[in-house]
Amino acid sequence: MIIKLLRFEEGFRSKPYKCTAGRWTIGYGFAQGVTENTPAITREAAEKLLMDEVAKCVKDVSKALPWSSDLDMCRRDVLVSMRYQLGMNGLLSFSKFLREMRDHDFDGAAAHLKDSKFYSQTTNRVKRLIGMLHSGEYPKEIA
Repeated sequence: MIIKLLRFEEGFRSKPYKCTAGRWTIGYGFAQGVTENTPAITREAAEKLLMDEVAKCVKDVSKALPWSSDLDMCRRDVLVSMRYQLGMNGLLSFSKFLREMRDHDFDGAAAHLKDSKFYSQTTNRVKRLIGMLHSGEYPKEIA
């Protein structure tokens, strides 16, 4: 489901664009090495980048947060989604949120997300992640 979630959250764009953080991005929110002069990308190439990046994100989350394997898939995908959007250092900067996640206090974790710059920058996206934390279910838009 993480692939469906990220496709929904990121959307597909064949040409470089600036994301909400002001970084040049292409495909499904892929930013590494992208400039305004990066050539257009096909949907198939973007799918490959998405799959490769998600595999890296899952590995990074598993390695840095070994307790995440104790979470249900939906809540673990919240971590993977955040890693995809924010990078590993960005995810790790949410220390209180991560402590709440580790302790399975999903309401507390959701409260930390709502009270963050991340929320103000991508409100609708973070609202969906908060919903996933509260319910343990994926948003109806992607289920």
